[in-house]
Amino acid sequence: MPKQIKDFDEITTLADGDWLLVQPSAGGIYKKITKANLLAGLSTGGGSSTIPHNFVSVGDTNGIVYYLGTNSNTATFSDPTVSKITVTASSVFNNNFFTKAFQRVGSVCHSNDASNQWVMVDFGSKKVSPNHYTIQGRNDYDGHHLRNWQLQGSNDSSTWVTLDTRTNNTSINQSTWFSGDCSSSSSFYEYLRIIQTGANSLGAGYLTLGQIEFYGNLQ
Repeated sequence: MPKQIKDFDEITTLADGDWLLVQPSAGGIYKKITKANLLAGLSTGGGSSTIPHNFVSVGDTNGIVYYLGTNSNTATFSDPTVSKITVTASSVFNNNFFTKAFQRVGSVCHSNDASNQWVMVDFGSKKVSPNHYTIQGRNDYDGHHLRNWQLQGSNDSSTWVTLDTRTNNTSINQSTWFSGDCSSSSSFYEYLRIIQTGANSLGAGYLTLGQIEFYGNLQ
């Protein structure tokens, strides 16, 4: 029986988050993929247009936002909100725009003080089937952090499916991370949003955070 790729010494000695560089046979620009994503892609047939993005650790370079910001891992990361995704929010306080949450730098994104505040990502021509996501707390002040929220998906930005619910979750503080799994459904969504469903850490309605990343399958 032919040797499978997963059994090659070059693969078995790597950790899931380690990178492999791939160059077209005719030469040109190298592309990179993690061991975990390579093997996940091969396990689904290898020829599918669905691209897996597997969580390894908070702040890693395996997420969907990072992938889009690097033009499919072919360039240095740049702000994906310029041309790859569209970010909107229910409100913005003091010019602390939620686009900053997708620029991979510590920041503060801040809504007005009202109930059910949200931030939404439109992936445009692409769709996402998320299985994990991370949220970093604001970096400027240790207060008004998320405690109650839902991750939701939609294909029309009107009808929403709840993919994950967190209640009285205390993971998020100043610059600290929440990291958690969400629905394992195979459904794909053009829109994902995080909506605050209860009071924040100071009992108010401000939605604040620093960074967001999504993992799962992209098509």
